Amino acid sequence: MKQKLYFLMSLFWIFNFSNAQTLDQSWAPSSTGGGIFSASPSQNVGQTFTAGVTGDLSQISLRLINSTAAPSTTFVAGDFQIRIFNGDGYSGTVLNTTVINISSVPTSYIEQTITLSTLVPVTAGNKYTIDFRGVTGTVGIQGADPGYPDNFYFSNVNTALAGSYDLWFKSFVIVPTPATHLNFDGVDDFVNCGTSLNSVIDPLNTITVEAWVKPSTNSGLGVIVGNYANPNQSSMQFLLRRDNNDYAFWISGNPGVFKVVNATNAVAINTWQHVAGVWNGSDLKIYVNGILMATTTGVTESSFATTTNTVMIGNNQAGTGAERFTGSIDEVRIWNSVKTIEEINGSKNCELQGSQPGLIAYYNFNQGIDAQNNSGVTTLNAVTGPNGTLTNFTLSGATSNWLAGSPVTTGSIVPSTATVTTPVVYTQGDTATPLTATVGTNGSGLLWYTTAAGGVGTTTAPTPNTTSVGNTSYWVSSTNANGCESPRTIIVVTVNVINDECSNATNLTVGTASFNDFPANVSLTGATNSGTPAPTCGNFQGGDVWYTATVPASGNLVIETNGVGNYDSGLEVYSGTCGALSLISCDDNNGNGNYSKITLFGQTPGTVIRIRVWENFFGISNAQFQVSAYDYVVPATHLNFDGTNDFVISANAITNNTQNQTYQAWFRIPSIPTNSDRILQRGSDGSGGWSVQVDVTSTGRLSAGISATPDTFITGTTVLNPNTWYHVTFVFENNNSLRLYLNGNLETSVAIGNRTLRNSDNRLRIGSGNIGSEFFKGDIDDVRVWNTALTPTDISNTMNCEAQTQPELIAYYKLNQGFDMTSNTSVTTATDSSGNGNNGTLTNFTLSGATSNWAAGSTITSGNTCIVLNSTDFEAGKEIKIYPNPSNGIFNILAQENISIELYDVVGKLIMNQKLSIGTNSFDISNFNTGVYLLKVTNNNGNSETHKLIKN
Repeated sequence: MKQKLYFLMSLFWIFNFSNAQTLDQSWAPSSTGGGIFSASPSQNVGQTFTAGVTGDLSQISLRLINSTAAPSTTFVAGDFQIRIFNGDGYSGTVLNTTVINISSVPTSYIEQTITLSTLVPVTAGNKYTIDFRGVTGTVGIQGADPGYPDNFYFSNVNTALAGSYDLWFKSFVIVPTPATHLNFDGVDDFVNCGTSLNSVIDPLNTITVEAWVKPSTNSGLGVIVGNYANPNQSSMQFLLRRDNNDYAFWISGNPGVFKVVNATNAVAINTWQHVAGVWNGSDLKIYVNGILMATTTGVTESSFATTTNTVMIGNNQAGTGAERFTGSIDEVRIWNSVKTIEEINGSKNCELQGSQPGLIAYYNFNQGIDAQNNSGVTTLNAVTGPNGTLTNFTLSGATSNWLAGSPVTTGSIVPSTATVTTPVVYTQGDTATPLTATVGTNGSGLLWYTTAAGGVGTTTAPTPNTTSVGNTSYWVSSTNANGCESPRTIIVVTVNVINDECSNATNLTVGTASFNDFPANVSLTGATNSGTPAPTCGNFQGGDVWYTATVPASGNLVIETNGVGNYDSGLEVYSGTCGALSLISCDDNNGNGNYSKITLFGQTPGTVIRIRVWENFFGISNAQFQVSAYDYVVPATHLNFDGTNDFVISANAITNNTQNQTYQAWFRIPSIPTNSDRILQRGSDGSGGWSVQVDVTSTGRLSAGISATPDTFITGTTVLNPNTWYHVTFVFENNNSLRLYLNGNLETSVAIGNRTLRNSDNRLRIGSGNIGSEFFKGDIDDVRVWNTALTPTDISNTMNCEAQTQPELIAYYKLNQGFDMTSNTSVTTATDSSGNGNNGTLTNFTLSGATSNWAAGSTITSGNTCIVLNSTDFEAGKEIKIYPNPSNGIFNILAQENISIELYDVVGKLIMNQKLSIGTNSFDISNFNTGVYLLKVTNNNGNSETHKLIKN
């Protein structure tokens, strides 16, 4: 009876750990397909196989069945024979005959295991034939569907069915254990490695010698490796030895001068230990199991001593044999370089690749068979360097022979260095990803470090930080399961400034009024020189960065650098596009170690300007500071009134009812009012009646008056022009006259007797009268109330500048709080600058936009201070004369005494100061931007005044 089922099977090797045998060849499909053949005294079945490993064939498995469908396959208990032939078929030598008794077989397939009576040596790649037959018994045996590459036989040499069937079988081989190290008996065993290494070592003053050792004693001396010959000769170069219970490393540079370092009490009998000796040209170090045990300093020989001694493992040439090593030795390595503790620990548990730089001799002792007859293995093969000759070894048994069991696993090789891409380049602020590397050959993992040596590695790849520009180094090594590690490979992460070129400029958010609104950190680390266009000012050091800013609706923009420390920054502003830039302004701050600042006026709103920043401080580069762009918000100089319900009222009364008093203000009307518009008023009808008033009449003239007994009014003759600033002064000199001045000129006056003003709350109201039709429409600035009657000289000397605090000035409202036509909703107080604290409250003002708000454009310049009235030390207009003004940059000052000047830009930055002598002096600001500047002049008495300069 035959059953057929065709399929493909893979050939495989596995280990059968239950009997320490290796499953070598297998054609054992789980299917019952194929056919059932008879194994009986008259019928045999055979199968040729090719050995996959070298070893001893020990067992064969076959699939048997009691198939009652035919007498030839119906089981009959009895003896059965299996034979192993050398070669393909039956013509070769019979290597084994094994007879077994089988007493029962079921009617379904079973796997019959047959242990051979003797081990059959087989060689990988050679062919062998299995023959199975009954001696006294009969059984069915499966011939599986074909697929195994060798021949199937039945009835001795019949191969007619070789293409249709293959015997179901398994072969098991006992593989001999390869040796991993060499055992020395301590009597006469040693390995002679010749003299050729001496010429390699002789010119050196660096060396590392390593080995794994398993000493059997801690008595006497036992050479691990070296070329020592005689203590009385100048002959030793290096020697790694067990000295009783110590390990010692010796070197000789100067002939006859031996230096040693000892690992005291470090020897562990019958225990594998890794020992390494290192000389770095100045220090001797010895390590045991990767731990530094001792250091000898001051070993500074220029090189090794010259010698012709033989390099030996396990002995030396001392002659007595008293230093022969007892125990086992493995993994002897000699380097012409200094190995670090990280390198020693990274490679001690694995085999070397053999091609590492500096490796001049390497023996891994992977020869022979464990404790077997190795009489033919008398050469210690060097992976690198000269071979060694085994001398006096027994080469059989458990001593003085090749053995297995070293701690270094054969085939476990130190990984190659990881492959990396470096540098890894980011732009500042980029989102970084974890670093990557490719594991080196023989490796299975990676370890990451932040130092080139030392430190603790992590299997988690670091993610670079791109917050700051510059270079950061990382290191990575390949690792394997035995804890071995390759040398570290560096990866440099470079973070470049994002705005190194004009085309990559960083946009600055334009602030509303201050450097601190949206400052941006400037870093020039890694910045390169854009080159074109070349800077037009300053000592350019190279390495610039670029920004953009959009001109705000005001058309004004301040670009400023600032920070901690003194850095003379360079700053340029361009219009246009990259590659077609047009310089607007440049400021290198005159090399004085200060930061730069550029103020732009009259730019087109919405225009993008380009800003170039560099460091320019006495050759110091890589400065770090900040740059900011913000709207040049013009400080308010006056207050605009809507003519509907706006007014300012002082907190307290301003004057009494009989004292002399003067009222002053600058004002501007947009048109001739329909009714009289009240500029100033003391008191009100609601609090007992008004007492002093100053108006613009419906005829466009000034009018002023008092409420007393009798009421008295005067009206000027000049018709005012709309949109023109005027200065009004109203003087109440009791028992003398009322006087009304326009721009310092007397308009009209009237004599009066002794008067008492009507009494009310006597608070000052600015911009409002008693009825709704009297609210002022227009601009008012610099409101002053004096408790004295000012003279025409007083008026002319103080009307064009800001007054100083003095006793006669009892209320003073400069009205320069807030900012021009911006949102000033929080600025609801008109500060009293007289020092009397009689602040005014803004009532009903919108405080946004162009009307009913703080505004700029008054004739009075903030900071331009008047002389104190009645001072004889300094009278404005008499001591200095400035001309021409406006000017293209050169101004002349005619001084009547020695003075000092300070020049400020419109945002209050001091840009020049110097001392001038009596006579005509000149100063030049041609290199400064066009615009308005403030010149503060101070005389020797400390009195000062400020003048407005206009530079075209």
